[in-house]
Amino acid sequence: MASKYKFGAVSEKQEAFFASQFEKTFNNIKQLIESGNLEKWEKTWICAARPVNYVTRKAYTGGMNTMILEFARLAHGYTYSQWAGSGQVRQAGGRVKSEEKENSHAIFVPKFATKIVEKNGKEQEEKILVGWNVFSVYNLDQCEDVVGLPVEEFKNEKHMGAEELLAMNPHEVVFGGDSAEYSPSRDCIMMPSLEAFKSSEAYYATYFHELTHWSGAEHRLRRDMSTMFGSEQYGKEELVAELGAALMKARCGIDDGNANAAAYIAHWWGEIGEDITELFSAYTKALKAVEYLTTPKTE
Repeated sequence: MASKYKFGAVSEKQEAFFASQFEKTFNNIKQLIESGNLEKWEKTWICAARPVNYVTRKAYTGGMNTMILEFARLAHGYTYSQWAGSGQVRQAGGRVKSEEKENSHAIFVPKFATKIVEKNGKEQEEKILVGWNVFSVYNLDQCEDVVGLPVEEFKNEKHMGAEELLAMNPHEVVFGGDSAEYSPSRDCIMMPSLEAFKSSEAYYATYFHELTHWSGAEHRLRRDMSTMFGSEQYGKEELVAELGAALMKARCGIDDGNANAAAYIAHWWGEIGEDITELFSAYTKALKAVEYLTTPKTE
């Protein structure tokens, strides 16, 4: 039987405690944003299968580059997901094998120009794609005198309180890969594995973000999930999801300081004009999402 109290509380006193924790969490995030001292949002997982640059250790960005390099790895049977330009290989003390010099692989880096546009009554800079720079890279298997980077895997433990909240919400989830997202059309969550995250706190922060998106589906809380990436409504939903994740963490006693959450929220809040009413509106929707997610149910 569902509790008559909100947020899965078993008493009025516990409900008041959860509510105070949520308010404290929201105010903490708001203060972090207002401080102006936030670092940029950090992706908190590392996928061993995603193509990375051998020298910089950074993953190649853009779905096209990821697809090109991963397809090349599979087609040629390369054992590494690590790539570098010929100059970078020399920098690392190695060289491209003579028989492989003509077998490079192309990656594409976008070139942008900026223009001033008016958005929400304010002038802002907007990036415009004007072309592509093309670079040649080689897989580490095409090189010699270089040693592949060790595959990083983190030994994280499951959080029982968080797992209980996840189990209360029957949902489809696919683990593996480098993507963390919710697909409204499939009503499915995609998540990297627990071992791919830099900490268990980061894993649950991401999982709760996607689960908050999941709560907004048409047959659940009916938030608008139909807009394209980068639109104003998309930004508003991102605020709800990240605030919902922060509140869910507070609900099960996970404390990671919320700096990364604040950085993420600050970015999307900026994208929709930094209207303070939108921040409070997102908080209200996040509270509703948490109430839904902490209520026992069957689907």
